[in-house]
Amino acid sequence: MATQPQPLPLFQRQLGEAWHRLPLPIRRLHDVAAPTQWQGRCQVQRGRHPLAWLIATANGLPQAGDDQPITLTMAPCDEGERWLRQIGGSRFGSLLRARGEPGSGGLSERLGPVTQHMRLVVQAGRLDYRMCGWRLLGVPMPAWLGLRCTAVESSAADGLRFDVEIGHPLTGLIVRYSGWLESAKPTQANPQSPP
Repeated sequence: MATQPQPLPLFQRQLGEAWHRLPLPIRRLHDVAAPTQWQGRCQVQRGRHPLAWLIATANGLPQAGDDQPITLTMAPCDEGERWLRQIGGSRFGSLLRARGEPGSGGLSERLGPVTQHMRLVVQAGRLDYRMCGWRLLGVPMPAWLGLRCTAVESSAADGLRFDVEIGHPLTGLIVRYSGWLESAKPTQANPQSPP
């Protein structure tokens, strides 16, 4: 009896040919065929608006601070990939799924009651996550009412760099975390934090 070929990792499947234009460190990060863990350091900024504080705190987003430890654990699952981030003393998880056809760059990420739809774009040796819609408790919501999220991954001399910013028109900045990651030893950890 022939064995079934393993499906491609989520990001490779959704990026299609663009996957091969990514620098090796970014491809290694997203080659999630088994649970993997990455570690590094980051800087976190928090918005000052009271509503920004409430949104960040309710979702377990990290506190402000320089040179904080970060651990990212990623594991494949039937729906896609589960990610668990630990920054300083804060932990928050999300579920990433394919959106649209393979090769379209379409991806969705669910964090608590919010699902963000995004398109992955490879350009100038980096990976951009571009938001293109969102849902609250599964209900499509108008773009003007939603969070503004940007995320970029790039390769640098000191390893893999990332920059993630979340904001809202009413609050301004909610949280921004940026820094670097390097691969940790293979892990049996499976991020179980509910998205």
